[in-house]
Amino acid sequence: MTIKRVTRAILFGLVSGLTIIGGAMAATGNIDPVHKWAWSSRAGWFNFNPTHGGVTVYDDHLEGYAWAENIGWVRLGSYSGGEPYTYANTSADTYGVNHDGHGHLSGFAWSATAGWLNFNPSHGGVSIDPATGVFDGYAWGENIGWVHFKNDSPAYNLVTLWRDASLDSDGDGLPDSVEGAADTDGDGMPDYLDDDDDGDGIPTIDEGLTDTDGDGAPDYLDEDDDGDGIPTIDEGAGDSDGDGIPDYLDATDDGAAVYLPLIAK
Repeated sequence: MTIKRVTRAILFGLVSGLTIIGGAMAATGNIDPVHKWAWSSRAGWFNFNPTHGGVTVYDDHLEGYAWAENIGWVRLGSYSGGEPYTYANTSADTYGVNHDGHGHLSGFAWSATAGWLNFNPSHGGVSIDPATGVFDGYAWGENIGWVHFKNDSPAYNLVTLWRDASLDSDGDGLPDSVEGAADTDGDGMPDYLDDDDDGDGIPTIDEGLTDTDGDGAPDYLDEDDDGDGIPTIDEGAGDSDGDGIPDYLDATDDGAAVYLPLIAK
């Protein structure tokens, strides 16, 4: 444990001092409103999206408060500015849960009732699936034992809206955060896992974010990339007129001019 021992009285004052008069804290966070639970056999349910609190997952750290039914507020870190930050975990005002940006958590949360909660203990650890935001694993509380973040039966889990902005699950050159979970071509596969998002026969990695015909739809989501009235799936990647431009991007496939329709502005 890297953090220095400090008296609970000092930290209780630190936490309580940030509590709004009347016992309520401003609602905040990016935790799913339904999938918001972790469980401890000693401390009961942990709610990471309570009515008067909330936890936010950032690329480099966590902030905010969870509510545990038997021990009260659990603070995920001493910082609350929402800017890039890394907790040193060496004193009463530098503790907190760090995040490596790819779903791996470390560091400490604090409860005035139950003490330290270690998110990267020797025989456990907590992680976030960078593609789905689902937490998994175990944290260790010095006075409450294990806190479990995902279970099949009884079913409970904790999900954040955070995603790894650099993740490209389907390897098509576009981050999952750009493609998202929509299913553009209706093939039953979300775009972030689909190597041909619009189902036009041209891989997403070849079409990319370029908007060839200027219609506001990037080629990887455009059924007619060059706007010549012929669907991309029918034109294909051949080069009919030998001009070095594949037909699906060539408005004059046969060498004769085909004028693109004017795009209303």
